[in-house]
Amino acid sequence: MASERDRRLGVVARSLFGTQIVDEPPPESTGTTLSDGPETQSQTWREAIRIAQEEPRISFVSQKVKAVLMYLRKTTPEFNVSRATAALVEEAVKQRYPDLWKRVE
Repeated sequence: MASERDRRLGVVARSLFGTQIVDEPPPESTGTTLSDGPETQSQTWREAIRIAQEEPRISFVSQKVKAVLMYLRKTTPEFNVSRATAALVEEAVKQRYPDLWKRVE
């Protein structure tokens, strides 16, 4: 069974790259939502930033992306898979969620 962190990462990756979530159970309610008010949103942002600082690495599964990046790594001098992936994902997140992106710039 996937951990909560792995489940969240999968949801984020699928939302960024437009694939549908198939047969995934809804997340368990924690009793709070972002609509609970500004204090809850502020706490959520602090927690998200703390987690990002402690665990900056993300992962997702895509054979197609892996194949393209491995080809580039083998054929392009000094190609860095991590840097290229980070740039692509950052641009996708920035375009998909511009208001949220501005909060962490």
